[in-house]
Amino acid sequence: MKYKNNTDLELLIRIIEGKANPSDKKLFDGWLNQSEKNILEYETLKSLWKKTGSYETPEPPNPDFMWNSILFQINRSYYQIKNGFDFTYVVKIAAVILVVISGVIFYNHIKESSSSVNTNKQISDLNSEIIVNDKLIAHNGEKITCVLPDSSVVHLNSESRLDYPEYFSGSNRIVNLIGEAYFSVKHDKNRPFIVKTGNSQVTVTGTEFNIRNRNNNTKIVVAKGSVNVLSFNTRKQENLKKGDMVQLDDSGNITQPIQVDLKYYLAWRENKLAFKKTPLKEVMAEIERTYNVKSEFLKKSSENRTITGIFETDSLERVLSVLSLTLDLNISQKGTKIIIH
Repeated sequence: MKYKNNTDLELLIRIIEGKANPSDKKLFDGWLNQSEKNILEYETLKSLWKKTGSYETPEPPNPDFMWNSILFQINRSYYQIKNGFDFTYVVKIAAVILVVISGVIFYNHIKESSSSVNTNKQISDLNSEIIVNDKLIAHNGEKITCVLPDSSVVHLNSESRLDYPEYFSGSNRIVNLIGEAYFSVKHDKNRPFIVKTGNSQVTVTGTEFNIRNRNNNTKIVVAKGSVNVLSFNTRKQENLKKGDMVQLDDSGNITQPIQVDLKYYLAWRENKLAFKKTPLKEVMAEIERTYNVKSEFLKKSSENRTITGIFETDSLERVLSVLSLTLDLNISQKGTKIIIH
């Protein structure tokens, strides 16, 4: 369904507005699952539709009518002055003319620079710029793909949030991340792309990388190109290339870049869970985010047992079965609760 005609486009708009019938949804789901390109096209259309929503536009001032009115007032003032009328009346007329002209100029300015209103937007002062932020939130069990205003693409993992401007102004493109996201940044050497997360800042001009900010610990991994990582606390910087990773702790201490196996850090992009000598407590936290469940350890000693492996996420039951056999633990599931014996 590649916008063959207006009907296809109208179907997507019905989906966005929540007016689709079951037949529409079936057709849409089939098209959406065909490729990631379709997902990006849909997200782009949804973003544009949201930003150009329908708002009532005030009637524009009529310049001809206003000017004729002004001329009438001037002529009347002239004859009144000629017949000895108080000069203060002229001042009043001049004030009226000024207000009318200012109104026309202001209206034209508003018309040219008007932008859509979003209840989730907030005003923040960043680098002496006024930036209006949109909030993108992925809850447990969700993953979201979004096209940013500069055509960069962000993939947001579960239990994550991204704050980004409605449009990028000034010399930087700045976003704020809580959680985990994979960025594919549109190249622009004149306007660096900056991700602020935790106590660190990642600066690029165009590349692909993954940021994970969980439990006061941040990991940055580069998939393509290079990035610069700055610690706010220590002001130390590191430059990363493809395959490099650095970590920052809650004090802002930054490690030296090391080469890592990308498949463990980008597995979530392929709907997989990947762990490398990871404590079971962290494993279960990731399972909670991915499947929107809760876990409970009956013995604290089990929390620190580690596991290495990559799991498909299509079956929670299979994941729990492998964990149980590998770690020799009794792991049971009751509804949305997982109990580790």
